Amino acid sequence: MLLLLFALAVSAATRPMHVVRQSDPMTDYKVVAAVAETTKAGQAISVVCSPADQYLQVVFQSPDFLGADPHWNKQEISYRFDSRPAMTATWGMERHAAHLEDTKAAATFIREMMTASRILIRVDDYSGEDHDYSFDLVNAKPAIMEVVKECSQAKVAEAIPQSGAEE
Repeated sequence: MLLLLFALAVSAATRPMHVVRQSDPMTDYKVVAAVAETTKAGQAISVVCSPADQYLQVVFQSPDFLGADPHWNKQEISYRFDSRPAMTATWGMERHAAHLEDTKAAATFIREMMTASRILIRVDDYSGEDHDYSFDLVNAKPAIMEVVKECSQAKVAEAIPQSGAEE
């Protein structure tokens, strides 16, 4: 449900990370997201919160087909913040999106997003082809903190300083 609502928020414009609020017109299910986009339509990285569920996650979207085989729904994705060493984490995969499932990994990722100026992501798709993505995170912290505060009771949020101060 989060990904379906959030998919509507992605546009082709390059914008600094900003907050998007959406509500499903049939169910009133609300989602708040801090979104960083690129010039390629459908390409974004975001911190997404469902206030009613207190569910907070990191979502990466791409117009490229990443995979959706029900037997192949998790994948290691590499990422690098600024000039820090590259890391990998297991992401849940969908056709055109991926989300960090592990609470600790998501909290660490969000903390890194708040202090970095750029993130590079490399995804090997279902056929083994590499797809590289880059997102600007300069001044992303205020938007991320606004979303984290909406989901302050989420397990992921518990590992993120609510004052916004770096650890």
